[in-house]
Amino acid sequence: MTDIHGVLDAIDGAIADETDRITVEIDGVELDLSHLSKTYFPKGKRGARVKGDLVRYYITMSPVILPHFKDRPVVLTRYPEGAGKPGFYVQRAPETRPRWVKTCTAMIKPPNRIVHLRVENTATLIWLANLGAIELHPWYTRCSAPKKPDYLVIDLDPVEGVRFEKVRRAAFAVKAALDAWSVPAFVKTSGGTGLHVFVPIERGPVQRDVLAIAREMCIAIAAEHPKLFTTEYRVANRPRGTVLLDFNQNSPGHTLAGAYCARPTPSATASMPLEWDDLSNGAVPQDFTLATVPALATKREDPWDIRKLEGKRMDLVAWRRANGA
Repeated sequence: MTDIHGVLDAIDGAIADETDRITVEIDGVELDLSHLSKTYFPKGKRGARVKGDLVRYYITMSPVILPHFKDRPVVLTRYPEGAGKPGFYVQRAPETRPRWVKTCTAMIKPPNRIVHLRVENTATLIWLANLGAIELHPWYTRCSAPKKPDYLVIDLDPVEGVRFEKVRRAAFAVKAALDAWSVPAFVKTSGGTGLHVFVPIERGPVQRDVLAIAREMCIAIAAEHPKLFTTEYRVANRPRGTVLLDFNQNSPGHTLAGAYCARPTPSATASMPLEWDDLSNGAVPQDFTLATVPALATKREDPWDIRKLEGKRMDLVAWRRANGA
């Protein structure tokens, strides 16, 4: 069994001593960790500033993160020099991966089949963090049914200059509509300036059908609040002062940052699952960083506990037939 406290102590020591490389054991495998004292988050506070803080975060948070990745293809963005420096998107599983890292094969556009990473254990999570993978994006589908999502998502993306208070108001307008339609809704911060609303659905419709239903929902919601929302995808054409209801995140191959995952922001924010009451009580994205989230997670029930999500899955096709958007 991995001595997690011993691993964390070793990481803390390497950060303090600016040790270039250490080897730790996690999940029965040895991992070489390097450059743990390198600044990754230039505006981050203590515990949310260097590469070692990222590794430490993912070790600590793995029990609540991993259930959201189980049996899902995962894509990532790597920032080897840290947030604010050039990064790159990684869709294919690296060919030089360790043999214990799991994969699955899926296709976005036929006939191209791609080998994707799966993140099924803490060791894989930490191996990726050591590669500079700050941001991890699980698919909305599972490897066992890669064309059939089990989430419909709505990304609330504010137009430049819109304050978060307006995004908060927009989220509750979305929730009111979904409540009226008897559609379950779970919310999390994006880790940036917006919010993500996830609707857990039963597997059945393919991705493009889910996209079509999400589009109908968002257009209907925007029509009720024309001064609050836009559905205009082109940035230059979005009205000032509005919040984009981005249904296009349901398109094949699109993903959002995973629950509790770090984001490449200067202050080391994370995409934090919330209760709706948290949002009404004043929570803002800046509250949730690599330094603050682990302590918060130990003090409360997980708002996105996977059993809670599974228990709320709805038959989207039956709902569409009965209600429409």
